[in-house]
Amino acid sequence: MKQPHQDAAPLLPTPLMQLATGFWSFKTYAGAIDVGLFNLLAGGREMTMEEVSGELGIADRPADLLLAGCASLGLLDKSGSRYRNSELSEEYLVEGRPYYFGGFVRYLDRREYPAWQSIVQALRTNRPLTWTPGTQESLFDT
Repeated sequence: MKQPHQDAAPLLPTPLMQLATGFWSFKTYAGAIDVGLFNLLAGGREMTMEEVSGELGIADRPADLLLAGCASLGLLDKSGSRYRNSELSEEYLVEGRPYYFGGFVRYLDRREYPAWQSIVQALRTNRPLTWTPGTQESLFDT
């Protein structure tokens, strides 16, 4: 068995934890797009959690979690109790902007994400995840 070097940093499972919880980030990001959070904060608009909750029609607790999650992902900036879009979100996650990225995220969330829940079955049966070979030649057939 290989012995660790005395000066080596301890091996930690941090990268494994990041992989295991990656869906938290994606689903927070996709949820924010679906409820219109980035559109609400477009143009430099700053709002409190209570204002966001009222405007989006969601309860305070989930609004607080969504805002905190998006801020931790770098999608929102927070100043005191007010939130605003980060530069990244303002540029790419506001509908109507030239490089709007939200449509791709919605596609992944609605079409690709659910299919990947069947990865083990696809591995065992040699079947595609995102299209049905019996009725489609590729994922682009309807």
